[in-house]
Amino acid sequence: MIITLPLKTGHPVIDSFAFEALFEGPLLVRTSFVPASLVSVTADAHLSGAVADWLLRGFADWHAGAADPWRAGFMEFCSFADLRSVRAVQEQLLQTSRGELLSYGDLAERALGSAKAARAAGTACARNPLPLLVPCHRVVPAHVLTALRKGDQARDYGNYAYGPELKAALIEYERK
Repeated sequence: MIITLPLKTGHPVIDSFAFEALFEGPLLVRTSFVPASLVSVTADAHLSGAVADWLLRGFADWHAGAADPWRAGFMEFCSFADLRSVRAVQEQLLQTSRGELLSYGDLAERALGSAKAARAAGTACARNPLPLLVPCHRVVPAHVLTALRKGDQARDYGNYAYGPELKAALIEYERK
């Protein structure tokens, strides 16, 4: 089953997308962002059961500013990657809180034990099957993190599967 939910954040870039979720049986296996202009009907009225309650409650909490609305219940409702290194990166991403940013090197150090594995961490982020729920948008290049720590304004938060504008908008929305 595929469901599509409008994001309704009040941010024009974020709201130009809808959130799509693919379920296989009782498990959420993939999420993505789709252009809201291509979505004719949302299916949230047809959701029922524990995973639906968890997903919708997570969105309500995310809109309300919760630090980690999908962490509780994630292992129960979501299909996780089989590769040990990818799973380690995803598990570490689940530990990041709303508004927290990591460099790819920081993520690699925490998840894989070496900052030198930053490229592997970046690849795991790029292949993340559950964006937003596993918040890969919170990972930025080291120079961006350094600039932010110095108080400089970030101009570019780096690449994102759905475009750098959406990544920047999600980061700004969560840092409010």
